[in-house]
Amino acid sequence: MMQVNHLAALLLLPAVLTAGCAQPDRKKPASAAIPPVEMAQTPEQRLLYDALTAEIAGHLGNLPESIAHYRRILPHTRELSVIRRAARIMLFGQDYDAADQAVQRWLLLAPESIEARQLAATVSLRRGDMQTAAASLEWILQQVDTEEQGFKLIAALLERLQDRQLALRAINILSSAHPDSPHAGLIRARLAFNAEQYEQAREAAQQIVTTEPDNLQAQMILARSLLELGQAEDALTRLQTAIDRHPQASELRLTYARMLVTTSRHERAMEQFEILLAKAPDDADLIYSTALLAMQIRRYDQAEKHLHTLLNKGSHRQQARYYLGRLHEERREYQQALDWFERVDAPGLYLQARMSAAAVQGKLGRTDKARQRFARLRESRAGEKATIWMAESEMLRETGRQQASFDVLDEAVREIPDDTDLRYSRALAAEKIGRIDLLESDLKQILQQEPEHAHALNALGYTLADRTTRYEEALDYITRALQLAPHDPAIMDSMGWVQYRLGNLQEALRYLRKASASLQDDEIAAHLGEVLWVSGEHEEALAVWLEAQREYPDSEILQRTIERFNP
Repeated sequence: MMQVNHLAALLLLPAVLTAGCAQPDRKKPASAAIPPVEMAQTPEQRLLYDALTAEIAGHLGNLPESIAHYRRILPHTRELSVIRRAARIMLFGQDYDAADQAVQRWLLLAPESIEARQLAATVSLRRGDMQTAAASLEWILQQVDTEEQGFKLIAALLERLQDRQLALRAINILSSAHPDSPHAGLIRARLAFNAEQYEQAREAAQQIVTTEPDNLQAQMILARSLLELGQAEDALTRLQTAIDRHPQASELRLTYARMLVTTSRHERAMEQFEILLAKAPDDADLIYSTALLAMQIRRYDQAEKHLHTLLNKGSHRQQARYYLGRLHEERREYQQALDWFERVDAPGLYLQARMSAAAVQGKLGRTDKARQRFARLRESRAGEKATIWMAESEMLRETGRQQASFDVLDEAVREIPDDTDLRYSRALAAEKIGRIDLLESDLKQILQQEPEHAHALNALGYTLADRTTRYEEALDYITRALQLAPHDPAIMDSMGWVQYRLGNLQEALRYLRKASASLQDDEIAAHLGEVLWVSGEHEEALAVWLEAQREYPDSEILQRTIERFNP
């Protein structure tokens, strides 16, 4: 068999091609195709030509041609770097038969290579050959010093797969051969969570913490799974108990703090962030998170201090400028807010900052200038016109111009009639001006295009329950929404509200209590308090309302509800 010397060196050729090749005719269009050359005369020359052509083709993005040339090389080379390169290009090009050929050649020459076995497992997974993939993964487990190390390698491999369901299927097969391994169970729990199979994630994590209550990774996955399953109080209680046992575990405390934020328990979350920040006062990410949370709970002085600390550190500077603008806007210091928004120039924040600046101009009474600014943004950012229209509509709504707010979205829908988000926003704006007929027609049109649009189903059902007497029809829409998103607290709130309208007080309380446990929200609290009051539970109703008022002191729905029942 011909041994090709120095074939691996060809992997470096794309970087020096222009130095060794004639310059192309600039009058001719560039092409990703490889120009034909005179046929090589010897086998060694032919292989060198194939290797060079494969690399040039790959460099130009012509993967089929690159793969074709690598396939010709494989039977004739023992250079592992070339074979590795070929296998990865074939896998990237989704030619799994060719990739399998390369991997088998690699394993023939280096049967003990863990990297080759990892790639073999990946190729088998992509081909849907789960048993062969599991066999490769099992082989990896047997080669390393510890089971923990082996499962870490496997986790790294499976978590790189874009198909999360495929990764979960693989670990399920492998973990069935290791039913008592906490390492296998932990990966199974994590991959199940990533694949949004929350019940499976909960079961796998629970199995671990039953025997290893101090396994903090499992505790965190269990809590996050419970949260996704709508069991927020259980999730938070578990994490609080774990923190009491491991007060120095920063990752655990950070997970708990973020979960408190997710469920709108902001004051409790701030306590946790302050503990974390006391331990790591120079951690810029923690400072940033604490600043944003301080803004959320209206501790503006504290937030401002943290944001200026970030500016002084030179960290998160663009974000700090943007949120200083938001902070001054919340304080109704609109000119200062405008000044900060104008200083944001990072690509990822530029549009949002400019839309915020336009909104602030509206709050300064410069509505015409604000709208001119939104118009210019639409001209310069044509691909984001829908977002800009929605921001302009929101500015008009916040300045009390409900009809104008609707008109902007009406114009937008006429220009982009197939944009679901715009039509959904117009439906909500229609409700604000009493156009329930248009809200209904818009939401029904969305549902014709997307029958499983849970938010449209919920919005239609809630509006019919709240603004009409078509309660049975409303119940049908909300039931369908809840089937699609059974743990969404907004939809649980809607179900509680329609049950209340139907006179089913106990059923209403069941859903509203569950919604309140999952998310602290002023509208949910208003609804729960109203049903409690009507049920005769006046003290509990007042307690619910007062607690919500501490979190949402400016909530109009809370204020109106309290005045109706407890003037």
